[in-house]
Amino acid sequence: MREPEDLIADGSGGWLLADDGAGLVFHVAASGAVSSFSAGSTEPLTLLLDGSTLYIGGDDGIWSMDWPGGSPTALDSRAGLGFVVVDGVLWSANASEDLFVVGGGSLRGGASVQYTSTEAHPRSSGVYPKRFCPSPTTTELH
Repeated sequence: MREPEDLIADGSGGWLLADDGAGLVFHVAASGAVSSFSAGSTEPLTLLLDGSTLYIGGDDGIWSMDWPGGSPTALDSRAGLGFVVVDGVLWSANASEDLFVVGGGSLRGGASVQYTSTEAHPRSSGVYPKRFCPSPTTTELH
């Protein structure tokens, strides 16, 4: 490992580590065995495991892959420096785009982004950005 950037649990007692110096994601299994795999990004900086989907972000874009054992697929060419999934929609952020829907619109300059959720949303749970107004089927940032 050269320059570890982000560390998350793998859901099975192990860890996933984004390493931008190596350009890889390392997996440390619960047994202690260490392996590595292509991140898609040449400098992976952030990770999110959502169910069986691993999201990988770097200055050169955002990728997803089935976890475990999948191959990275490009989702967005914008830098992804943090992730959150809200109502089944992947959001990311970076300095030039602010908050944005991966593969969709940006909030840059106070713009409004609207999307339709494919999942039911329990209004009584969740943490949302300050200007985020959730509803069961449509969410708008304003």
